[in-house]
Amino acid sequence: MTEPVFDREQYLEDELRKVVGGFKPKEPLRARVRRWLLLALAAEATAVALWVLLASESSPFARPNPPKAPPKPPVSIQLLPPASR
Repeated sequence: MTEPVFDREQYLEDELRKVVGGFKPKEPLRARVRRWLLLALAAEATAVALWVLLASESSPFARPNPPKAPPKPPVSIQLLPPASR
């Protein structure tokens, strides 16, 4: 006779049922998923809009670019005189 196989998902569902009880959401799954997807889309659109707004240089909220420093003059290379013996 074989041993019963431990079903992890069933165990977790049973433990959850002990804690939560027979909770059933009032909304169907499709409506909940649609609401969360719309919420995620709105959050992403807000993040992109803020990123574009703050990235444009014409925005009053944009961080000003630091002034460009004048280029440094080239360093002259001096060769050492020949070593005297």
